[in-house]
Amino acid sequence: MVPMRDNQRHRQSESASKLRLGGIKFSDVQVQVSIPSSSGYPELASVLTSLTKNRVNLTQLFLENDTGSANFCLDEKDYQKARNLIDGALEPYGPVAQQVTSPIGTLTLFPHGSNINVLLCVLQVFSEHDLPIHGMTSSLSALCINTDYDLLDRAADLLLKVFDLPEDHSPFRYQPSALDSALHHHQPGRKVETVASYWEPVIRIYGSNLKTGLAMFNIYFAKKQLAQIGSLLSEVKGLDSFEMMTLSQSGSDDFCLVLLFKPTGGQQEELSIRNGMEVPGVVFSERSAVEVLYFHGPHFQDRYGVMDTAVKALKNNETEIHAANCSGTSVYLVTGDTIGGRALDALAEVFVVPKTY
Repeated sequence: MVPMRDNQRHRQSESASKLRLGGIKFSDVQVQVSIPSSSGYPELASVLTSLTKNRVNLTQLFLENDTGSANFCLDEKDYQKARNLIDGALEPYGPVAQQVTSPIGTLTLFPHGSNINVLLCVLQVFSEHDLPIHGMTSSLSALCINTDYDLLDRAADLLLKVFDLPEDHSPFRYQPSALDSALHHHQPGRKVETVASYWEPVIRIYGSNLKTGLAMFNIYFAKKQLAQIGSLLSEVKGLDSFEMMTLSQSGSDDFCLVLLFKPTGGQQEELSIRNGMEVPGVVFSERSAVEVLYFHGPHFQDRYGVMDTAVKALKNNETEIHAANCSGTSVYLVTGDTIGGRALDALAEVFVVPKTY
């Protein structure tokens, strides 16, 4: 048996203290468009319809219906084609101070395993090293962080101080295949891939799920308080996992953190979070009984019109949602108590799970 060297022991000890991930991925260059609070749901609906008619895909979308704030991301090339469409869709509603952030990149961590510690570690790394966060969203398995595109490599290096990856993990950034190079004479860019850029009158999905008895917390705070919010959340007893999370800009210097989870400690846990957030500059609101309708894949970010179809179906059914989150292959729709089943029925007319034989 070969004796273990000190540096080998150090690496094993360091690895054991890290959280385990399956991989990290970088997106291509993107643009984020944010619509501020109180400008509202109708404006976003018109933008979605306009983008759908012109076959423009969204890579991420978040809507917080109580305040009317929203944001979405799209490929930089798509934004250059669609910027006039977006401005035109918003024009009937008067001056809307939409905030455009570019160039950004999405750093995707997977799988998160619904582990609250994964989220808290990300918040800690980004706040400690003063890395900008333009938004965060969760899907079923992945956590997506939007930051400056030219900071993706630095962010990944810092995250690897607290996260561990398999030795055979794939490259963070897309690398051209031999076929790409042969077909396109060594020109840069992604040439050959599976892209499902299409639309269906009835959209095929892998499946859906309705979860009830959840709690939803909205925490509004200044960006400079990010580390403090992460620390307060880490002290909440019983908050070990989450169903959905988003971190969005509610103003040029403010964040809104939306956290959806299954209460385990009852009223004591609820009071623990509320009391912890009683600090200057922090506004905390809660919904103690919500439901989330979740449906997934394949490749929603490559199929334009998915959220437009969902929003229209819910509107036609007069079903109100508190929040919507679409990232990657996942769509979350947060509703009030007993409303989730109604939303599921409304969407059954436009989303279908194909039968297998």
